[in-house]
Amino acid sequence: MCIYLLFLRNKEATHDGYTHQPNPTSHTPLKILPPLGKYFLLVEMAFPIILLYVPNLLCYARIVLAFVGFSYATTTSFHDGYGDDVVVTTTDTTMMMTTAVFLWCFSAALDLFDGAVARNFHQTSRFGTLLDIVADNVLRTCMWMATASPSASSTTNMGMRLVAIGLVCTEWITMTCTQLLQAEVATKGQHRTSDNIANNWKDVDRNTTSSQSEHNQTPPPWWIKAIFKNNFRTPLGIWCIYGLFGAPLCAFLDRYHPIIRSWYIPDHVFIVAKYLSYCGRGVALSAELWFCREYLINKVVADDMKEREQSRLNKNMKQR
Repeated sequence: MCIYLLFLRNKEATHDGYTHQPNPTSHTPLKILPPLGKYFLLVEMAFPIILLYVPNLLCYARIVLAFVGFSYATTTSFHDGYGDDVVVTTTDTTMMMTTAVFLWCFSAALDLFDGAVARNFHQTSRFGTLLDIVADNVLRTCMWMATASPSASSTTNMGMRLVAIGLVCTEWITMTCTQLLQAEVATKGQHRTSDNIANNWKDVDRNTTSSQSEHNQTPPPWWIKAIFKNNFRTPLGIWCIYGLFGAPLCAFLDRYHPIIRSWYIPDHVFIVAKYLSYCGRGVALSAELWFCREYLINKVVADDMKEREQSRLNKNMKQR
């Protein structure tokens, strides 16, 4: 019902820059459903209305699904109600791992709809953009950590654990760099329209051009442009997205072969899907490392130029 009221309220919203401010003369929910409308008004006064946007609710659900799936994937025992721990059997393990995979797939599938919902309901926001990225990273982190976690039902070598931890750290560092760059570009007056809120960090041409103008950085290579072109809707971009989400899932399934057998997936099909996802993740990793390298080099060069300028000013002051 709250979603319905939000929909009615935002359908009559006026557009104002980044956010969509409600029309103060419009009280459609209060006219149609007075009791619920008053309750909704109290909720709006207590909490920022942006937190209850429909696409943001989908992101909350995605984060919860990711953590619940991680709980299923890493459970090796449970309480029997009498204070004793019972180790799960092979059948129970297969069922729990299957449940975890289903929850993660459902969480990833919701990512296909939150953007369309935000545009159709006129509920785009900077907070929603950041929340969507966080939800993606949380999902992939849960899958990689489940793959790297020790379990009584499977074995994971130290190499896979190091790879999983390294990729998780790289994803969060990349997210930090992209968001910092987005804030800097917005401060300089670029991407000031609401249509670009969700995609401006992906515009590598404009973002890197902003850095080049000050610190003479090299333009992005062709494969970086091919990945980000048209919001990842290119063969290389789709391959990277498949690698980002498919690689941790395939690595997890590779640990639990009973799941694959229970789904009657041919071994050769899974092997092809697995190595395609690994290669796609490698391409995505190269883009992440390039982006982090360019941003960090830009910061080092900027700090060095600032330090040189300060030293020059101090030297001139001493000469006077």
